[in-house]
Amino acid sequence: MDGTIVSEFLATLNTAPCFADHCDWRIPNWNELESIVSLDISYPLVDDGSLRGEYASATSDAADTNLAWGVDIRSRESVEISKVGTVRVRAVRGG
Repeated sequence: MDGTIVSEFLATLNTAPCFADHCDWRIPNWNELESIVSLDISYPLVDDGSLRGEYASATSDAADTNLAWGVDIRSRESVEISKVGTVRVRAVRGG
């Protein structure tokens, strides 16, 4: 991953004193993002009503590296998202 997701968003989260006192934030891969959203259930873990739209993962599309795999929070469907322009992401820890 590169671009402002890394140079700004993750850098801000991981710069001391770090977000929530943890300095190991990263963007989840596609499988991790789908597991957080819980596509198979009606009330996904992260859907508290405040999240809207599509969220990108750190997993690029093998056929077109200008696209990333992601999840549409409302429809709970897997989607391909252009890496060009503004992209929504969620940060996770560990791994």
